[in-house]
Amino acid sequence: MAPVKAPAKAPRRLRRMPAGDLARLRSALWQAVSRVEAILLDPDAERGDILRASHALSQSAAAYQRVLEAGDLLERLELLERIVHERGHA
Repeated sequence: MAPVKAPAKAPRRLRRMPAGDLARLRSALWQAVSRVEAILLDPDAERGDILRASHALSQSAAAYQRVLEAGDLLERLELLERIVHERGHA
């Protein structure tokens, strides 16, 4: 059995991402999806790579969807807070 490799560290620019920066997270996830898609479309890719890429794509796509939803909810919440604030001071 082959030795288990330690997980690769995230690039330094991603490790320093401030908490709550949904735009950068969305961008990083989309880049991951694009890179995985390239593996899936490579006619010379090995079966194991295709299986791992398929799994990575499903995980990345699900995370991307959650980030989009979080961004939408954040925008709605900010709008509601603005409305409440304006009505409270009217």
